[in-house]
Parts: sequence; C-alpha cells; structure tokens
Amino acid sequence: MLHRNHANSKTTKQYFLWYLILLPFYLPHSSFLSSPRLGILALTLWVGTQALWLHQAYQLEFLGRSTFVPGLFVSGLLFFAVNVWILGIIVDDIGGRDRNRRKAERGGLIKKDAAKIS
Repeated sequence: MLHRNHANSKTTKQYFLWYLILLPFYLPHSSFLSSPRLGILALTLWVGTQALWLHQAYQLEFLGRSTFVPGLFVSGLLFFAVNVWILGIIVDDIGGRDRNRRKAERGGLIKKDAAKIS
C-alpha cells in the first residue's frame, strides 16, 4: 500500500514540472523578468495555490480524509485560475513579440515601396 502511494506522489509532481524545461527559452524576454513585481506575484501565487492543492491531495491520498468539498474543489479552482492568468501573460508576451515583428516587417516593406514610387 505504501509503495503504491509513493509512486503516485512522483506521478503527481510530474504534472507540475514537465514544462519547466521550456522556461529558459521564454523567460529572458518575458514580462515576468521585465516587471519584477509581476514575476514575484505570479511565482508566489503559483507556488501558494499549488501548495494548497497538494495539501488537500495529501490529506485525501495519504491520510484518507475526505477533502473533496470544499477543500480540494476550491483549491483546484484557485490553482486553475492562477495557471490561466499566468498562461494569459505568456500568450500576450509571445503574441506581442510576433505582432511587433510583423509590424516592423510591414513598416520596412512600406518604406521600401514608398522609396520605389518616388
């Protein structure tokens, strides 16, 4: 019984860690580093809500306590909301870079075309 739960805890951790390998590619130009207050807030909320969810899951899985409502449900909603908020910032950062690059390319094309006309 103990062995099964131990293996389950390793699997649970992997849900939160698989995408960390992508951070070095994203973080150097991210809003989280350009605005340290935003980065610290996001990290604090993410770690806090993850810890809250994991605490409820620990009580359910290892201590056998029924924590589904309201504990696990509310902590799951909070963790989900924080992840959606962080993902929104990441999408804005990446989309903003692409928009700026396209604007620069279009601006360059417009200037070249204007030079050809005159």
